[in-house]
Amino acid sequence: MALSKPNEYKEVSARQSEETVYAEDINQIISNIEKIKGGQANEAPAATIKDLHERLLALESGSVIKPPSDTGETFEEEVYSFEKTTLSLEMNGETQTINSDIIEDVSNLSLIKNSDGTIYLKGSLTLKSEGTAVIKINKTISGLNKRNFIVLSYGIPVVLYLYYKDNYIYIILVTTLKEIETEANIGNIKIYDNNIIAPIDPKYAEYLGAVITEYFGIYLINGKYRLKGSADKVRDSMINGFVDYDTITQFFNVTNQYLFYEDDNLLIRTEGDFTINSVIPILIKFKNNNYTVDIECPLQPSI
Repeated sequence: MALSKPNEYKEVSARQSEETVYAEDINQIISNIEKIKGGQANEAPAATIKDLHERLLALESGSVIKPPSDTGETFEEEVYSFEKTTLSLEMNGETQTINSDIIEDVSNLSLIKNSDGTIYLKGSLTLKSEGTAVIKINKTISGLNKRNFIVLSYGIPVVLYLYYKDNYIYIILVTTLKEIETEANIGNIKIYDNNIIAPIDPKYAEYLGAVITEYFGIYLINGKYRLKGSADKVRDSMINGFVDYDTITQFFNVTNQYLFYEDDNLLIRTEGDFTINSVIPILIKFKNNNYTVDIECPLQPSI
């Protein structure tokens, strides 16, 4: 025998305010209370013990599973913390070991991996003094491709180098101020995108006065690799940034020591020497006032 809906609704007082909600069942009660607390109506409670168990396991593993959307799709993001560490790297032609001695605290810095594959660095850290340091995420992330990382993000008071090794993401920090600010606010930086190869972080170009409207990088479009990007404003007709030399030379020939590409509208070349490992400065110079790049890469490696 099926139960019929009650003719009278139960009154449930919400502790967070003086408002009262009316509902047919416990799920509706919880949903209504969530709305009073400032949440969304679709923030549905766990429907079953199995659902609740899965959410608890996700929290323990560092993942955050958001409630289903109206379309029934479940969105997931993974949140990672950072820890102090040491790392040996090639710097200025020599092998150097970096540690975390200049860092006071990293507990307010997080790495967030979204369900679409993008990865963001968010938050801040506390510094003791100027210098160079390294931190790494607290657990591994498998399946990432080195060439989809932004290799360097320029900021005040630190420059960030991204390094992926043995399924760990390392952040190498180099301070940019002699009078160091103890609180280094990183903000919210996208450091990885499955859809962009050799992405150039816009922060350095924007620091020099550019207004970036599309990330400069290599995109796979209709089976072809294309270098794309655009800006509304640039400084001295140039976009400056940093790329991984080993990655960019998979798509562009090195015709002399530094030159990658030139046509009637563009000049693309590296500038200066390697910084850390194979990270090298790159310059995109526009020969007209159209600050848009959309060219097929001369080299087309296997997809």
